Amino acid sequence: MRCSKCNKEISDESKFCQYCGETINDDKQSDTQTEKEDVKKTAIALNQKVIISVGVVICAILIIVAICLNKDLFNTNEDTSKVVQTSANIQTHNDNISFYNMKNANEEYTNEQKAILDYFDNDYFEIYYKCDELQRYPEVFKNAKIAFHISVKKVLKSDSDEFILIGYICDFIYGDTDQLPLEENDQSKLIVVKGNQLAKRIMEGDERTIYGRYIDTDTYEVDGKTYILPTVETLKVVETNYLKYDFDTVNTIAKTIFGNDIKLSTPEIEERYDEPYGIYGTENPDNFYVITLDNQSNSNFKYFDIYTNRTNISYDPKYNEIAEGTTKKLFISADFEHFIVTTYDSGLKHVYIEYYDKAYNKIWTREFSYNSDIINESPMDYTTDKMAIVVDNDLYLINLENGEDIIEPVIVSSSTERVNMMSDGVLLIGSDSKDTIMKVDYSGNILYRNNVSLSQYAVYYTYMQVVNDKIVIVYDVGSETESAHYKYVVLNSDGKVELES
Repeated sequence: MRCSKCNKEISDESKFCQYCGETINDDKQSDTQTEKEDVKKTAIALNQKVIISVGVVICAILIIVAICLNKDLFNTNEDTSKVVQTSANIQTHNDNISFYNMKNANEEYTNEQKAILDYFDNDYFEIYYKCDELQRYPEVFKNAKIAFHISVKKVLKSDSDEFILIGYICDFIYGDTDQLPLEENDQSKLIVVKGNQLAKRIMEGDERTIYGRYIDTDTYEVDGKTYILPTVETLKVVETNYLKYDFDTVNTIAKTIFGNDIKLSTPEIEERYDEPYGIYGTENPDNFYVITLDNQSNSNFKYFDIYTNRTNISYDPKYNEIAEGTTKKLFISADFEHFIVTTYDSGLKHVYIEYYDKAYNKIWTREFSYNSDIINESPMDYTTDKMAIVVDNDLYLINLENGEDIIEPVIVSSSTERVNMMSDGVLLIGSDSKDTIMKVDYSGNILYRNNVSLSQYAVYYTYMQVVNDKIVIVYDVGSETESAHYKYVVLNSDGKVELES
């Protein structure tokens, strides 16, 4: 402070001025001290406010980060109900994954697990003889997965990155090719295939089985002639016309499922079976291999057949001494850590469902009786935590942890041929004209039911994909008056039929 008389700077604590001797007034000193304390208090208060403000900001930042890192906790309803279309199958979040709908491109799966997913991914719409329906029914096919066999008529491009070719659609099984030059072929049997370049390049005259996604029609100028052709991007190219998987692939699948302590062997059909054997009566030895487990201590896990031309892992009937009229199959669970074993006894008309861990310990068993004369036809689907299965005309929803019913059985169509578990319920697809397509939520409520005109047909096979957020169902049908052909049904997300061919 300064002296009031000489105006020189003196100490705040001084009683008098050391320069002029003037006595310092206590009130002035007190005022000065009070002023100083007020300034100090103001500073402290200001610091406290700053600290509080910074604390609030930090807390807000932490909350935002927590929300970002744990968005699933704050958006459970959104995530669990969201359906993601991948590979034209349904991929749902959390525990709702299964082999019918878990196929995706996420990096959360190992390469071995992806091989299993690919092996069980069968819902390609197969194209026979002609491909003009790709253009006729865009609601069915645009962005859908399709499979077909071609003879290569023209290679339009083939460099280190990409190939583009024109193929002639032939019979998917027998390879009924046409030897005519490109310009003389029926355009309804021509299709353009494009994809990433292969290690073994495709040449004109080659035959290939194509698994791909239909994009759209496009216009191509070839040798002065204009072609308007459907175009497909490849997902997989198979060199032979009937083997979908080679030895290395099924060997990887078998070892991923059963472990490395196994052997794969080629069956000797003539020596092993007294009569023609196989699902279709006669089997080519190249169509499947026998899996033999080194550990033979568990009678339920010894010998299996794994097929190369279709998805099927079944108990070898000869080595396992399975009785006539009994069919036994094995399924790997959606968590890759359990086995589901189904046994159908046509004599007793019973179906048994057994659930095992990877050490082959049985966790639970369920037994059902059925009235149908059709065995091995209890369609089912499963996620990591539950299974949906139809026995006769009852839909059961089973807790995989303990084998108990989650809901009371729901009466559904006895003609149900497919069961697909989706995020909001179970889709059931039948082959009868009444209650042909139904959906039941996970509380047992029927969300919708649709009738489809099928009474005049025999249904040979049923395919389903989710395409452009719509359910697309393809029936392979035939009758005494009509040759085999496809019938198409498209449903929107509410279950309303938008197309029935």
